Amino acid sequence: MTPTPPTDDTGAVIPPKPKLPPSGQELYDALMGQIEPELVSSELPNMGQRYTTETPEETAKRASRYGQAFLKYQKSYEGFRKMKDEEIVTYRKASFTAVEKESEAKDDEDLTKLDTQFS
Repeated sequence: MTPTPPTDDTGAVIPPKPKLPPSGQELYDALMGQIEPELVSSELPNMGQRYTTETPEETAKRASRYGQAFLKYQKSYEGFRKMKDEEIVTYRKASFTAVEKESEAKDDEDLTKLDTQFS
């Protein structure tokens, strides 16, 4: 069964607030961890020790792989931003609609009171 979204006194649907994005480091680690786990922030301090015996050819190959990883990261980040932007626009529209409905209901109530006073 689908849960009923919360509503205000007028029946207007109250949208859920968009979740705040994690810190920059958490976001970076979450996205990069799916692409190239060697490049998450906790692994970066270990790079110097890990590759001391690497040949120049191996270093070049790894650098190319990392370059590709950063391109993929950039696309993932852009997708994340687009998703958050869409959530914010949806929230803003729904919030305005809820406030407008609440205001209209209050205005209708006030007009009804005025009508009864003049009758």
